[in-house]
Amino acid sequence: MGVMYRRSGKPQEAIKAFDKAIEADSKHEVSRFNKGIVLLHDLKDEQGAIRAWEDLMKVNPFAMAPNGQSVDQMVTQMKKQVNRQGGTN
Repeated sequence: MGVMYRRSGKPQEAIKAFDKAIEADSKHEVSRFNKGIVLLHDLKDEQGAIRAWEDLMKVNPFAMAPNGQSVDQMVTQMKKQVNRQGGTN
């Protein structure tokens, strides 16, 4: 449902749907990953995306993005980028 809200241009509703899925199944990795995507790309909330992905790594330290990159690498890159920007967001 969250993906459909995102595609419809409703990122806040997408976040609510992902949170509801996570509440129903705390180990639902796809919802945790996609929440980070919406936070990063649609809501421009880098820190929120990092938190979402760090929570995902608590569930599965070896989580991978669909492109094959480890979520751990994504978080490391995001933290470096945020630090370069002066910690905005």
